[in-house]
Amino acid sequence: MVQDQEIKDFYSQLEFPGRYTRQDLDRYEPRPNNRYLSFIYDHLADGQEVLDAGCGTGLLTNTFATRFCSNFTAVDFSSSVFFGQQFARAHGINNAHWVQHDLVDFAWPHQFDIIICQGVLHHIPQHETVLHNLKSMLKPGGVLLLGLYNPWGKTLKKIFPVRY
Repeated sequence: MVQDQEIKDFYSQLEFPGRYTRQDLDRYEPRPNNRYLSFIYDHLADGQEVLDAGCGTGLLTNTFATRFCSNFTAVDFSSSVFFGQQFARAHGINNAHWVQHDLVDFAWPHQFDIIICQGVLHHIPQHETVLHNLKSMLKPGGVLLLGLYNPWGKTLKKIFPVRY
């Protein structure tokens, strides 16, 4: 679809949530004080299989892969995923696997303990299909950490800036 390609091109160019450095990740040591990252952190533990669905440049994956002895799979349809992969290689982050693939038809051979899907579904016209696919990839008792933008979010962000 032309619209899908336009969205993919937009996010490949934007590289959301942006490029980062090792010093940026170190700001979250030992535990993130950012409410958003702290919420995710509270659900993670060593030994888990974790999917970051719609990872963009992989900020979440690389941040948490440095803190937990878990297996992370990071998926995004844009080429932004390659920044995260290159960052991981350059910084010795070996517990993350990187995949460029559209979530609409993404499938994985095993299930996950935790699936993180933050700020993604509301951008996908086939969001119901993606949500069904994500739920099917959860282990019994697994947790889906789903975040959607609130219409007031951009206004509030101007008043209360969020630093990731």
